[in-house]
Amino acid sequence: MTAVPDLFAPNAAEPLSPVYPFNEPGQPVVLHDGPLGGLATTDVAGVVQLSCAPRPGLEWRAGPEAPPQFANRTTVTLLLRRPGGDAEVLAWVRGTDGGWSNGISTGRADVPVQRIVAHWFNLPDWHGPERLTSATDDGGQRWWSGRWVTEAGGWRITVDVRPDHQRVWTDLHKADVYVMTHVMELRRADGVAFTPDEAEPLLAALHIGVSFALGRWAAPMLPVGEGADGKIVWEDWRPLHCDPARFPSPGWWYEKDHQAPRRPPEPRGPGVR
Repeated sequence: MTAVPDLFAPNAAEPLSPVYPFNEPGQPVVLHDGPLGGLATTDVAGVVQLSCAPRPGLEWRAGPEAPPQFANRTTVTLLLRRPGGDAEVLAWVRGTDGGWSNGISTGRADVPVQRIVAHWFNLPDWHGPERLTSATDDGGQRWWSGRWVTEAGGWRITVDVRPDHQRVWTDLHKADVYVMTHVMELRRADGVAFTPDEAEPLLAALHIGVSFALGRWAAPMLPVGEGADGKIVWEDWRPLHCDPARFPSPGWWYEKDHQAPRRPPEPRGPGVR
């Protein structure tokens, strides 16, 4: 984080908020912490999370009140009891403590959303030239250069670095761990609604294009679609290919060069050459 004098405060914006809180390096990102159905005649306590060591993966575990008989099955269909309705998760069983899943998508990908928020993992200090500000724990205020914005193919792409990137990045190259480093917002440049299906080629192009520029894989995971009222209508919990930060990086892009990635790769879809 780069400190900025108070005189720049009027030009600073509030940073994008991650839908799922920033994790510490290697610590899981909790996606669901509450009742689980499908393991017993009544719901049990459970957690579904994105593990961040030694590689990204969707894992689940059940509370001690879950009957151990479910461990005799190879797979289970978990029912995540959520305020917006139940979400079904086809999951594999590792033992009496839980197991893993290949990922799920909740909600419909063909319903209109106003924006998509995605969470970048293991992206270096791509902090952008625009200023951000947030309150500190002691009631003060901090400012840093942390936002990168561009428009391409009718999309407006905003990427904010987490304010403590320098702290979480220190020594990250020494272990096979993953950390959420940036928050990204996708909107249509003209402000009209779109569907997650329409945004999928852009997310895929950013995943591939940014990783190619870095010379290693970084990933925009856990995209969330919000309607015009700000309510979540779609989520995708599939783990994506992502390298540890210690992976060799012979890429051509220096992350503090704000101009080089100005034009991200155009998404390609059926019939586009």
